[in-house]
Amino acid sequence: MFGGTRLHHVARYDPKSDKMEDLGVVKITNPDYFGHPLGQPGGAKDDQGKVIPWTHGFQILTDGSLTVLHHHMALIAGHDGSVYVTVLYPFTLLRIEPASIP
Repeated sequence: MFGGTRLHHVARYDPKSDKMEDLGVVKITNPDYFGHPLGQPGGAKDDQGKVIPWTHGFQILTDGSLTVLHHHMALIAGHDGSVYVTVLYPFTLLRIEPASIP
């Protein structure tokens, strides 16, 4: 838990050991992709300081990392081992590269 919310983790199941492995919290490595800082209370703000609608789906952790605040909506694995996750607010497609998955 962080600030009263649950953190989203990437996990995988190993059928050989019949166990789940926690690979860690989903963190955004390019937090400036949206053009306005995400993770602000209420959502991202425009140049006049007004909240941009539908931008409240991320949070900033105490270490400065940007991560998903609310539920992700879809998850799929690609042929190259990448994992793709969608987030609704703002609508975002996250790519978790195989190199970042231990």
